[in-house]
Amino acid sequence: MGSVVGEKILRAAQILREEQIAHPILLGNRETILAAVDTYELVEAYPDDKDLPSYLLLGRQGSEAFHMLCAADVEGDNIRVVTAYRPDAGEWQADLKTRRPRR
Repeated sequence: MGSVVGEKILRAAQILREEQIAHPILLGNRETILAAVDTYELVEAYPDDKDLPSYLLLGRQGSEAFHMLCAADVEGDNIRVVTAYRPDAGEWQADLKTRRPRR
């Protein structure tokens, strides 16, 4: 992964508590996000994002895979879930971590 902040975001995601998820989840519910914490993998890092560094994670819950975008408030030792969604097979390769080339 290479980034200290990236490693911190994965550790923080693994200890998420329900009350820390403040935003509505497009995926459907908080339980899915919480139940998948041990599966998160870093897909992309956006360290220079507008307000806070953000990270796209891949999570799995049962046979379902989803992407979760979260922002890292490093000083506040807190992460914020921005959104979560099922990746589009037209945009992502089979591993769901590699973008397909634009045509």
